[in-house]
Amino acid sequence: MATTHVRVPGGGNTYLQAGVGSIGDIEFLANFNDSPGGPIGRATAIHPIGSAYPIEIATPYAQDHGTLTLTVWSTWGTDGWVSAFLYTGIAPSGGKSGTSKITSPWNGYVSPHGFAIGQPVDLREVFDAQRKLTGDNNFVIKKFELGADGEIARVKTYENCVIVDIGANEQVRNDQMEQQVTITIWYTHVTVAKTG
Repeated sequence: MATTHVRVPGGGNTYLQAGVGSIGDIEFLANFNDSPGGPIGRATAIHPIGSAYPIEIATPYAQDHGTLTLTVWSTWGTDGWVSAFLYTGIAPSGGKSGTSKITSPWNGYVSPHGFAIGQPVDLREVFDAQRKLTGDNNFVIKKFELGADGEIARVKTYENCVIVDIGANEQVRNDQMEQQVTITIWYTHVTVAKTG
């Protein structure tokens, strides 16, 4: 097949990593949507009386937060917001994460209502786990875009991420073969690095 010159975001050309301090691939990711923040306030046309046209357009100096919406498949024995970030230890060799040591953002969290360390049982406990992150341990998400040659062409980093909602609705039916969970994350801003 001929090399494409246009960006192909799907079909294995894009993947996300997340973490606190160190990052790992988000497992079982079915879909993600990025809605960048809009302006704080509205642009205003400065149009003096008697002028046929505006003499300038004043724009806001601030941008609102962005929103990432991740849809993940739940895995056996965990809820979706847990299974999305269950990477621990050493990343598999040859994987997108290389061979660096990676740690789940839930690592060390002890749920007062759960059965295991590192598995918050509901949204309130996710909020609790995030509040315990301090200093350089901010929750970060990175999106890696592969170019036509299969190498990383661009890395987009979503800064200061906070999980604000989890859609963990469950419906069990005889013909239902999967369970998905939607995780809504707000971020303050993005940074972009081109590698190609």
